[in-house]
Amino acid sequence: MNHDLKFIKRAPLTNGDLYRRQMAMLKSFLEHGAISPEQYRTSADGLTRKMHLQPKE
Repeated sequence: MNHDLKFIKRAPLTNGDLYRRQMAMLKSFLEHGAISPEQYRTSADGLTRKMHLQPKE
């Protein structure tokens, strides 16, 4: 049996999945001081517009 990760079949990611991953990464950057709150807001707003999704509050 081949357990190589590149051969494991997975469902394709949706725009929502990608959006949630990107938002989680931005939040992590903010929490660790890698970006400022203003940079976070700018990036989060831009990502939301480009992905045509609304954040879940």
